[in-house]
Amino acid sequence: MLAAEKDGRFVYHQLVIRHAYLRSLYAAIRGLPDSDDTFAADLRRFKERMRLRESGRCRIGIQTRALAGLPPKSHPPRRVSPPRLRNQTQAKSFRRS
Repeated sequence: MLAAEKDGRFVYHQLVIRHAYLRSLYAAIRGLPDSDDTFAADLRRFKERMRLRESGRCRIGIQTRALAGLPPKSHPPRRVSPPRLRNQTQAKSFRRS
């Protein structure tokens, strides 16, 4: 059902379209219920991702934690505060550097 081709660090998979049974498989998949729009959302993300390809090839790699198999971040990133300055002289020299 799938063919694979390695190109550098990427492996490209594609459906083998010549098999007669695939038409029945596609019809079965199209007939599955999508009451919570999971399939529709997947299809939108797939189409967006395919638009990023160059000459039919992925050139940017994994861009989300979920696709990388990483857990979602559990807390927002920490804000970095500027250093506390004791007087105006320090403030002026800090702005110059």
